[in-house]
Amino acid sequence: MMGFCVILALSSHPVNYGGRIWWVEPSFKANVVKVRDFIEFETPLVADNLYLLDGGRIFIRRENDVSVYDPAFNRLYSMENLQDVGKEVCGECELDIVDPFMDGERVLAGFADRRSRKYYLVEVNLSSGSRKVLGVLDAFHFPEIAPIMKVRKMMKEDPDFVMEYLAHFYEYGHFQPHPVVDGRAYLWFYPDYGLHFGGLYVYDLRRDSLVSVSDRMDRFLGSGNGFFAYTLMEDEDAMTVERAIYVNKKGRVLKLEDADGHAALVGGSFIFYRIYDTDTYALYDVGQERVISKVKIDAEDMRPLALSPSGRLVFFSGKLNGKNGLYVYDFSRGEFVNMFPEATDLHFSSVNTCFDGEFFAFLHRDDVWAGYGADETAPVVHLKVNPSRRGIAFQKKVKVIPEVKDRCFVSSARKDISINGRNVKSGEGISVNLKEGKNILKIRASDMAGNVLDTVVEVVYMEPIKVKIAQIGENPEEFSGKVVVLEGYGKGWMAKGSECSGLPTARGNTARSRSDGTFCDETASVFFPIAPRESGRFRVYALVKIVKGGWILEPVKVERLE
Repeated sequence: MMGFCVILALSSHPVNYGGRIWWVEPSFKANVVKVRDFIEFETPLVADNLYLLDGGRIFIRRENDVSVYDPAFNRLYSMENLQDVGKEVCGECELDIVDPFMDGERVLAGFADRRSRKYYLVEVNLSSGSRKVLGVLDAFHFPEIAPIMKVRKMMKEDPDFVMEYLAHFYEYGHFQPHPVVDGRAYLWFYPDYGLHFGGLYVYDLRRDSLVSVSDRMDRFLGSGNGFFAYTLMEDEDAMTVERAIYVNKKGRVLKLEDADGHAALVGGSFIFYRIYDTDTYALYDVGQERVISKVKIDAEDMRPLALSPSGRLVFFSGKLNGKNGLYVYDFSRGEFVNMFPEATDLHFSSVNTCFDGEFFAFLHRDDVWAGYGADETAPVVHLKVNPSRRGIAFQKKVKVIPEVKDRCFVSSARKDISINGRNVKSGEGISVNLKEGKNILKIRASDMAGNVLDTVVEVVYMEPIKVKIAQIGENPEEFSGKVVVLEGYGKGWMAKGSECSGLPTARGNTARSRSDGTFCDETASVFFPIAPRESGRFRVYALVKIVKGGWILEPVKVERLE
């Protein structure tokens, strides 16, 4: 029987270990080893693979069992024998991938029904135990059949070979695990050199859409901030890999020449790779679309393992200066650190690191280790200005609410930050009086490790214009980018009501979506995203926005008048 459990972990607070190293003390007695600006310790856990998720959560899979832990290694969720989910969903299915969502509460489980040649994608909630089938891949998406030229020729000439080939394919084809990031699951399978190419599906869970990226694919290197990277075969026999890395950046494809994809990593907005036939490695900034740094690593059995999302630290295993170990190279300091100086082998894998290496976890053989590095990363600030829309406010007095978080949860932000010199707590607001036009909010935030963030946010105060709908339709360009205030009757597209019937739609007005409602005054009506079943009298504050095909009202604030 499959079992799941939810365990409320004890609260764990970051404490200073020494210098700029902050850590969350584990719930067990740990033998902590300090190496330069890093500490590390072995946990009592074993795993086949692990991932670091948001908030420092650790996902661990051991055969068919999964668990999620907090940074102190208190268990939050667990589920035994995910294989039983497959029995409920598709009978004698084989559990293939188990890809965690970054929230730590859900996993995407892939089940291969090799007899009927179907592949089931199932979302399993570790918190509640519920599950739902997201999609089913058919026989030709299991993984996608992409035979090489010689095999295609043999399939045409020998019908018996077709059955033999397909039986081999459906018996052994499987996807590789990768976390679900930004609502996208990356389903990649290895090529079978000499038989078929590898391939990649990008499954968008939000739109329930499947996109195939499978033209001669060799390896899927990973996904970053708005991109994913891969390598391709250069011949029809699936034997030779191109000396290049391809980057799909929101649909636009970049090509990194002379890049060895077998020695490449993806982290944050960066790609780390070896330049072919050299001991030199490059750090490529996908945002800037250029190499920003290079380093020579003359190590035996060099194996890149992880790149911190900041692009500052690279973790790799190998023998450097005659010593086996788990090494870190710091691009900002140009220094190597051996994290495992007593290593007698190179059995390191599943290295994961949060933003700038303040927290990391890895496997040595199948033993789970964790560690912390010096916190040198400033916190981040998310600012809410209420009421406003796209940086435009329409009231002189607004409430400014900052939310401050440490990028890596470790040293944590201070309770007090300042806005224009006035102290305010994260998550709580202060009232700010705005002047007409541009207003600059100067924000300072710091964390307990001493990192300081100074930033400015621009808010534009625009006096709302009281106007009639028909006036906007006569000259929408005059009101473009301005806040208007309208009073009238609105109804959702599913709501009953006839108050707007008989009134013409304002000239040039167009709908945002098929589910837009209707809003009208005594002069005309417009499409407006009122909730589907809502109706009544409203005061509407909205931005007038010129779009292809006409103009729309973009809501800023809606007040009910009755």
